[in-house]
Amino acid sequence: MSRDKLIPIRGLFLLLLLIVYVAIPNDRPDFTRFNAHDSESYLALSYNLAHGNGYTRNLDGAYVTHTLWPPGMAMLLMPSVVLSGDNINWFLVKFTMMLVGLVGIVFSWLYIRRLSGSTRLADIGTLVIALNPYYWHFSHVAMAEIPVFVWCVMALYLADRLMDKPIRNLGLFLLGLVTGAGVLLKGMVLGLVFLPLSRLPVLSRWRIDFSQLLKCSVFALGFIVVFASWGVRNSQYDRHGLGLDGVNQVQMMIKEVVEDPQSPYKSPAAIINTVKENLFWYGIYHLPNQMIPGLWLLDIEQRPMSAAIGLALSAIILFLLIPRRQRLVPLFLLISSMVFMVALIEIGGSERYWFAISMLALVMVFCQLNRVGLLLKRFQLRRQMAVNSVAVVVSCLSLALYINKHEAMPYNSTDAWPQLAQIYEANRGLCNDDSEPQIASVYTKNVHAFRLISGCPASMTVPGIGYQPKYSHAILDKRALQANVADLTQFDENDVWIFVALPKPLSEAEIKQSYYGSSGV
Repeated sequence: MSRDKLIPIRGLFLLLLLIVYVAIPNDRPDFTRFNAHDSESYLALSYNLAHGNGYTRNLDGAYVTHTLWPPGMAMLLMPSVVLSGDNINWFLVKFTMMLVGLVGIVFSWLYIRRLSGSTRLADIGTLVIALNPYYWHFSHVAMAEIPVFVWCVMALYLADRLMDKPIRNLGLFLLGLVTGAGVLLKGMVLGLVFLPLSRLPVLSRWRIDFSQLLKCSVFALGFIVVFASWGVRNSQYDRHGLGLDGVNQVQMMIKEVVEDPQSPYKSPAAIINTVKENLFWYGIYHLPNQMIPGLWLLDIEQRPMSAAIGLALSAIILFLLIPRRQRLVPLFLLISSMVFMVALIEIGGSERYWFAISMLALVMVFCQLNRVGLLLKRFQLRRQMAVNSVAVVVSCLSLALYINKHEAMPYNSTDAWPQLAQIYEANRGLCNDDSEPQIASVYTKNVHAFRLISGCPASMTVPGIGYQPKYSHAILDKRALQANVADLTQFDENDVWIFVALPKPLSEAEIKQSYYGSSGV
């Protein structure tokens, strides 16, 4: 079939994919197994930026400096937050993420076709990515994983095109400046600093080419401007006692406690142990699970000889990632830098941190699948088509089963997150009604989510800086209660949580002492 005839088919596929994405929008709080608080924190930052309250997660009360997450995600979500009005509209938020995901699919196709020179590989590679269950999931949650991948693949494609012709130093500086803006999403994109190496080989016959090195340095100078600006901004604040809000993204990689800016640094032995655990306890499973269609269904971590299976699959993937062309060196170095950063951090074993790595690895595999010798190069066309068809069919079944599983239990089943989402949504718009009793501030497990859903004030507590507001109401965990709440005015209740009016304004510490006692929930 000619290329011209395939264009409408690809457009139809994108339309069908959008319909599938919108038909199952996951329009609910992101209390998922991947994370149960980052999404609503991003939305809180976005809400405050949109309403001129500064860059802070605290939606009510004092301004609390935030230095952990750069403002990229907050700015991306801002239109959906503004259009939501008084209470967050989950569909608008998730539709924003779906569109970002679809943009990533388009640029994946463009980049694979450009680097592989094969429309067939671009088609099959993009299908495998688009039908990937993890890609679907992160395109339906308000977290940075999808935007990071999309930014990277866009930067790779556009830089490769722009560098087809010689670029002057000013152009390289501006290209670096624009590419480096990706750090506003997440520091994981720092590996994009290697982009010029696709066309500017620094080493020539094992000698340093200083003219090329100078050009790469000009690009790097532009690249670090935004990252350095974010660092300068944060250096102006005293981060002591801020807890999560005072974390430095670079320093956290080698801290004993990631979410504590005052935590001591890990020893070299502890760092080595962390790297070993993240790579060999988690990475060797996450990478194959997220890349190979349907493999997540087999739950290889629980199989006999699981480590051997994980190592073997990871070794095959590594072999496929070895760059066969200079133009793929930047992508390989980007992936390598991401693995390095994730391996260092104490929580680097989390599945979500491997997502961008896995998707970029898929892109790279398909960029050079026709250059890996006997694996596919000498297959007959019919055999190649059979392999492609099996991959697509398995991907479709895998995605369908994943969506079915997710819709049956969209929340992290541990620690009563499903019940918490239930009671939050049951009180949607509660404080928009002037007839309701006055609610000064609500204490609850996720103040950002409750504030955005109900409209009721729900301030953060930051004891490290002495900010301990008083709460008039609380959503308490009935399982841990050590005090009778029967005489309190009840607003709502389910099998785990109870929403009550407190007898008098109490701080978080006072609530825990009064109702949870020594358990300190």
